[in-house]
Amino acid sequence: MTKHGIFKGVMIAMVLTLAGYSVQAQSAAEEEAESAPVSSSRESIPSHVSGTQEKDGKTLTIEADVSASGIEHVKEATVVFDENLLGRFLNKVIGTEDHHAEEKENEFGVHYWTTGNDGLDGSVVSLEDIGSVEYIDWEQDRSLDVLEEDGTHMFEYGYMSEQIPSTMTISATEASEKAADFLKEYSCMDFQPWNILAWGDEGMQDGYYEIGLQGVLDGIPVSVKCDSDMRPLRTTVCYADEGIFFLQGVFLLSEQESRTITELVPFDDVLANFRDAFPNLCEGEGVEVDAIRLEYFPQLAEDQTFLLKPVWCFACTGSREENYDGTVQEIRSSYDVLYYAENGKPCGVYFLM
Repeated sequence: MTKHGIFKGVMIAMVLTLAGYSVQAQSAAEEEAESAPVSSSRESIPSHVSGTQEKDGKTLTIEADVSASGIEHVKEATVVFDENLLGRFLNKVIGTEDHHAEEKENEFGVHYWTTGNDGLDGSVVSLEDIGSVEYIDWEQDRSLDVLEEDGTHMFEYGYMSEQIPSTMTISATEASEKAADFLKEYSCMDFQPWNILAWGDEGMQDGYYEIGLQGVLDGIPVSVKCDSDMRPLRTTVCYADEGIFFLQGVFLLSEQESRTITELVPFDDVLANFRDAFPNLCEGEGVEVDAIRLEYFPQLAEDQTFLLKPVWCFACTGSREENYDGTVQEIRSSYDVLYYAENGKPCGVYFLM
């Protein structure tokens, strides 16, 4: 499957007094404050933002629904790769407890388990140091072509294919639900699809869905973007009618610790910061914002440990004109502009990689 290589390439205070009663009272008050939901912030967040403005010769157009699901549970969380979850996963997909698979290490130091000969047949699970896992069942592997006519859909957030390969008896949505149910058995997170493509052969005699899934922690989705020093916390699943035959991603995670957040910067302040800064963020003469989401942005804390911080994500599309052999063409690109939800400061601009 030629796509596998792509995904490999490109493809988280008590002041003590002498009186015990005072200590207990203060501790109880702090615990209550730490567990208080961010209710006032939710009430101040609009369901939709629209408007157009010009600044420094550039145009900002916003026509965006605002998603703040899970805000009542918002926190800063640390998640870590879990060896126990790996063991359960290995036993499920290749039967390590039944001694059906052998653990090996390749020349690059990557650990893998296989039921075949040197990972060339049977089923294989490989593990990278960053906690990224890849599974493939070579007997079910396919070399097909994407059925979507527009190639830009391959990295389009929110694109869900409506095509059903002839060999599939379920829709893309149904397949994504089955894939999400499978992954959450081996993670502290739930999962939801962020992109689904349909693949098939020329005669439509075979096919599968390629499902991009993102983690969801207590109702808040984890961004599919990340800094360059780590692998994004997203997972790709290839689902045929027989089930999953390929997956790759960082999902074998347990929540190690968390800090409850009881107050966020008012949404209007974050929106004002974005409006003020957009001329320096957009490509070409303008930028369009079609979605605003509360998400967790993962950052690498240490090896196999990730810090999840809440951010406001402005989903942007920019355009610029370029001249190709005398023909002017419009080039459009999608990217996210992120602001930390707790302090309103900029987090960065991220393209899908």
